[in-house]
Parts: sequence; C-alpha cells; structure tokens
Amino acid sequence: MPARDLHAPRRAQLIAAALSLACACNHVGAGEGPAVQQQARRFVEEGQPQKAIPVLSELHRQAPDDLGVARALAEAYVRAGRADELIDELSRRRPVSAANHYMLGLAYFARSPDAEGPAMLELQAAIALAPERAELHHALALALLGVDRYSEALPSIERAVALSPAQPRMLLTLARACHRTGDFARAVAALRKLLGTRPSRAEIAAAKELMEEIADPFTSVPASARTALSNGLHLLHELDSPQQAIAALEEIARENPQLPIVHTLLALAHEQLDDDGFAVDELKRAIELAPLDGRTFYYLGEVYFRKRRMSQAKECFQRAVELNPLLEDAYLRLGDLALEDQDFVGAQGHFHLAAALLPDLPAVRGKLSLALQRQGNFEAADRELREVLKREPENVEFKLRMGELYLDKRNRSRVVRDREAAAKEAGHWFEQVLKTDPENAIALRSLQIIGAR
Repeated sequence: MPARDLHAPRRAQLIAAALSLACACNHVGAGEGPAVQQQARRFVEEGQPQKAIPVLSELHRQAPDDLGVARALAEAYVRAGRADELIDELSRRRPVSAANHYMLGLAYFARSPDAEGPAMLELQAAIALAPERAELHHALALALLGVDRYSEALPSIERAVALSPAQPRMLLTLARACHRTGDFARAVAALRKLLGTRPSRAEIAAAKELMEEIADPFTSVPASARTALSNGLHLLHELDSPQQAIAALEEIARENPQLPIVHTLLALAHEQLDDDGFAVDELKRAIELAPLDGRTFYYLGEVYFRKRRMSQAKECFQRAVELNPLLEDAYLRLGDLALEDQDFVGAQGHFHLAAALLPDLPAVRGKLSLALQRQGNFEAADRELREVLKREPENVEFKLRMGELYLDKRNRSRVVRDREAAAKEAGHWFEQVLKTDPENAIALRSLQIIGAR
C-alpha cells in the first residue's frame, strides 16, 4: 500500500458536508413533505438542481424555520450556479431569520474562498438568533474547518454535539476537528460513539476514511525510504513473493530500525511463510514503536487465533477496537470468540458493530442473527435474515437459516399453538430450499422432524 498524500485539499469535501441533504430529517406537513423532499433530492442527485429549487422554495415558504429544508434549498442554488441570486434575494428579505442567515452563510462560503468573512458573519448571526439549534453550530464548525481554523472550529462542534449528541454527522465533524488539533483519543472516541447512532452508509464510509487518515502508518516514513518501501509492498502484495519482500524490508529496517510499518510488513511476509514465531516478534516490535496502532494488534490477534491461543487473541482484538473502532474484522473475531464462550449478548454487540461497518456482507447478518437466536430473540433474528433475503431473494443458505431459526423456535416453544405456527413457518422455508436444491439433506431431515413430509 503506497503512502497517501495527507495534504490533499479538504475544502470541497467540507462544503459538501455543510450542504448535504442526506441528514435533512425535519419534515414539513403531515404527509407530503418527506416525499417532496425526496423528489427534490433526486433532482439534485441527477444533476437537475434547477428543478429542485421551486419544490424546495415552496417547502421553505411553508416551514421557514426548518433548517433541513433551508440547507437543501441553499445546496440546490449553489449546484445550479445561482449562489449570487440566492444571496441577493436573501439580503433583501425582511424580517431576517436564523434560517435566512444560515442560507446566506452557506451560499457565501460555497461561492468563493474570498467570501470567508461574510460567511462566518452570517453563520454567527444565525446562531445569535437561534443559539439552541445544533445545526447552526455544526455549519459554523464545518466552515472553520474548511479554512483550516481548527482550534476555532472545536468549540463550535463541541456545542453542536452537546445540543444534539446522537447526530452521526456531527460526531464525524467532532472527530475531524479533534484530529486536526492533535487530540487522537477524542477523535477516536467520537468515531466510536458514531457507530452507536445508526449512521448512514455515507457516514460510515467517511468515518473509515478519517480513521485511515488518523491511523495512517505511512506518515512517519521518511522520503528517503518511500521508494524502497513501495518496492517491498509490491513484492509482498502484488507479486506474492514474501521471501523477496522480506529481503527488501530487512534492508529498510537496517537503515530505519524505528519505523513500525516496516516491522508490521515483515510480520505479514513471515506469516505467508507460516513462520508465526518471527511474525509475533516483528508485530511486538511494531507495537513497541507505535502502541496506538490498532491494526497491528489485530494482526497479532490473528496469529494467536490461528494458533488457538484464544485468551491472547481476545486481548489483542479488544485492544485493536479500542484504538481503532472501525476494524470490522476484529469485531467479527470477537463475536466468534463470544459465541464459543456462549456469551450471546456479547456476540450480538460485536456482530452488530460489524454489520454496521459491512452492511452488504450477508455472512455478518447471518452471524448477528445466530447470536440473537441463541438468546431466544427470534423476532430480531428473523429481521436480520429477511434483510439479506430482501436483497438476495434466491439465497438458499439464508432460506435454510430461516427454516432452522423457526425449527429452533418450535423446539423451544411450550405453547402448542406457538409450536404449530413455528413448525409451519419452518416447513415453508425448508420447502423453498428444496425447490432450488431438492437433495438438501438438512432441509429433508428437518421436514421429517416436524412431520411436514
């Protein structure tokens, strides 16, 4: 993995975050507001912001204090290249309101870097009129981050989070501000808290990207070693030549013995050669040099896991997610270990986090469903399996799992009516399996057990 450029421009990303419609969750009207907002969202996503403007203007007229609609309207104007028009209109509008100042601030900030001063003044004016609206403090924090005024942004985003502690996008901004001000522990804590707030896929992706930046092992690599390190990575990951990679990496290590990433890569190369002893030694050395790198603890846990040293593996995986709460593979391992220990509640927690980080991987939903089933929470287990079948209706494995779920429920039920209902549901799913796989032994045997065949 080549080292990444950590100094790429961030302004555009932050403006996009400030104008994002994804988290505009305030609804207008009893029924049509949400649907109309979704229609406007589609117009913007499809590159037709001009069509969104009249729709959102009407919503804004109906609910002039709705900051979600205000943000959406500002985005539509900016994307349509009509920021100046919006600024002129809002500047003439009376009486002024927090929402008007908010839209002005967003429009100024998106229009030009030279508009930084007016943008800040408008956002501050909005806050003065509505100091308890978290969205306004968040917008000011994003604007300050966008112009690299990190220490000034921190109090604003802290206030936003204090007012609305369960907003994932605000926690993401808090993590970003803490990272920029050098507070690793608080940045990681904010990302950990974000996972418990039902973040969207986009927010998870942004959190992963930020965590990779926070924990980037290549930042300490001097320019003089980068070419050699790239060669070692090429040998290890692309040419699949661990012995040659070891030779190249050992040469780097002789010249740069304090580089943790070199020892980590040496460990991975030795693992490929089944030399776990050397791998453990190199990983321990990497941890000595970089004790806050959660991924290295994960790699060490994997070695212990393969060697069936489960207590040590568990300690490593736990430390890995403490330092890097976005390591989905570590949560999966912890969930598996909890299942082995019959700690079904613990397993559910780990698999739940893994599912949030890997929403499209059916196997994770399957593991979460199993943990819920073992607790007797059949309804929640059913939901997880149906979530997979909704996206993959022909997935035979998960149809079989549905049958096994209801067979288990039937076996545990003490009420005759409940047993019969569970048996009927189980039979339905096993029959579905046999339509695709007529010789499936598990389905056939299970149907015999419940007397369906």
